Amino acid sequence: MEQSWSNVYTTPQTSTNQVGYINATADVHVTPTWSLQGAVHVRSFYQSTQDGNPTDVQPCDPSQGGAAGFLCFNDPATPANGLNGQQLVNTFPAGATLGEIDYTHTQTTSTGATLQGTNTDKLFGHDNHFVVGASFDYGVTNFGASAQLGTIQPDFVVAGNGVYLGPSGNPVSDGPVALRTTNAYTGLYAIDAFDVTSKLTLSAGGRFNLADIRLQDRSARR
Repeated sequence: MEQSWSNVYTTPQTSTNQVGYINATADVHVTPTWSLQGAVHVRSFYQSTQDGNPTDVQPCDPSQGGAAGFLCFNDPATPANGLNGQQLVNTFPAGATLGEIDYTHTQTTSTGATLQGTNTDKLFGHDNHFVVGASFDYGVTNFGASAQLGTIQPDFVVAGNGVYLGPSGNPVSDGPVALRTTNAYTGLYAIDAFDVTSKLTLSAGGRFNLADIRLQDRSARR
């Protein structure tokens, strides 16, 4: 901050967002007192980020139990592994300030539909409004994250060296992520509004929801 309030610590710092949405509705009068309402929608969302940061990766220190010539994670002795699970060789020049570029991407597609019927027949000679319906929504999300090692330059730009950090830490606390999630929501609902008088209405309703959420670790397939 003392050097320049306009500096960004550190770069790259980029984010890309894309959203698409389609929605269609319909309302059909089947009889003078019965009508059907329906809606369907499709939504797509994509986001990717690049974020230059410091890193927990450091040269190993043989005097503290680390392997000479290799990289360690979070301390001078715990191995920093590559994507193949093998400890990374230290190819950085002496005195280099290590950093990493963190990448994430999220892809979500969700669809849904609602169908309901509305009845306005009188009940016991009084105005009555009855609605019954069902809804279904389904979504799929794929999320991934990775970290490319590099050096932090004097201008605070993290320059990647093409080496990606694999599962590292004891216990493992960092490494690539590949997750697929699905969620399905089914709902049934009904509500009735009964006009006792022109100034008093009684209403009652209920809804049943069923949610099915699943997470699948796909990192072994990367």
